[in-house]
Amino acid sequence: MSFGDLSKVAPSACLDPEALPLTEIVAAQGGLWFSSESSLLQQEDEGVVSLRARCGGDVARAANGNTEFCGLTEIAGQPFLVFPPRKNAGFVADLGQIKTCVSLAVVHSDSAKAGKISGTLCAIATGDGASTLVLEDRGEGLRLTNRDGDPAQTVPAASGLRLSFLVWDSAGATYADAAGRSCKLDWPGAIAEGAAQLFIGCRRDSAGMLKTQGAAAIADVIAFPERDILSPAMAPVRARLATYLREVFTDGL
Repeated sequence: MSFGDLSKVAPSACLDPEALPLTEIVAAQGGLWFSSESSLLQQEDEGVVSLRARCGGDVARAANGNTEFCGLTEIAGQPFLVFPPRKNAGFVADLGQIKTCVSLAVVHSDSAKAGKISGTLCAIATGDGASTLVLEDRGEGLRLTNRDGDPAQTVPAASGLRLSFLVWDSAGATYADAAGRSCKLDWPGAIAEGAAQLFIGCRRDSAGMLKTQGAAAIADVIAFPERDILSPAMAPVRARLATYLREVFTDGL
């Protein structure tokens, strides 16, 4: 894996992850950060209708297939986006043209913590929609699959708050958590070059299978086009994200 270049970040930040605000570190790596912070949400009476990026200069719009809106709930002292079970209520953001790699960092709570059934957290579609990688909360663990749900691979996850990392590159896909546990997925193979999209709380822009739409609880989704979040050079970014989780969320990881 490659693309761990921190050349845009001050050298002191590479040695000390606290030297720069996290927003600046994410922005320097070309990250697109969507958050449940109220000032970044466009809300109407029905619920949240779009997400403005904390950095990256983009908006995650409501998916075309939506029939409902997601809402907000408080977990660990902070707001989380909560998606209605068995309803289409997700968001879509463009990631531009992907050639070699894309990464995700996701702060979320398990479905038991949200008091709801499990479902889709987020997804990446590449190659103009030809290939999709989906991250699901399954309560007892996390499930990596494609848009159709087959094949699939389940990975263990701690209860409560979770910080999940996902990388998809020419060697395939890898999942890891903040504790350092990781696994190489048996599929989906190399990432497909072309236009890419990020899906939050859904896996497609059109109406999806309702059985995959559980009440995911999400605080942050950060996409890093052309960056490998699990590379050694990106360790300061991972460390700063882990610190953010400990400091901002009252009951920690």
